[in-house]
Amino acid sequence: MYNVFTTLEFLFYSMLFYQHFKKPVLKKMILVFVPTFIVLVVLNMLFVQGFNKTFNTYTFLLGSFFIVVCCCCYFYESVLPDKIDQQLSKQPFFWISSGLLIFYLGSVIINALFEYLRSNDLQAQGVRIYGIINHSLNVILYSSFCIAFYLCRNNKKISS
Repeated sequence: MYNVFTTLEFLFYSMLFYQHFKKPVLKKMILVFVPTFIVLVVLNMLFVQGFNKTFNTYTFLLGSFFIVVCCCCYFYESVLPDKIDQQLSKQPFFWISSGLLIFYLGSVIINALFEYLRSNDLQAQGVRIYGIINHSLNVILYSSFCIAFYLCRNNKKISS
């Protein structure tokens, strides 16, 4: 179930970035990534990690890396002189990108170290370190989404 969900999640986030990018080269990057990603996901599910056997870490790491690149491109595009018309902290997509950047950077690191953490059974006060970091990253991600939704609500009131 998570294998399908993460694939759809990365495609959804790619669509969001596609809509927010202004530079054609960044939009083209997404148009190249999406079909390539889909092909690699199918190949991974069929021949490498399977569909239901394990969590497809290769797919997750590739998608996470791409989302981190998209976040960095968004921040680059947001600080260009012709783009600065409003404070970044008042733009909802800034908060979405910030949450995604922190979440996926942390997820890449923790998933890359998962086997090490599991084999050494590292624990902190009886709770596995992996779980602590994963839950913390989720709190950061969804808190940033909540801020973005709150800002959207405020932007509608201002423009009305």
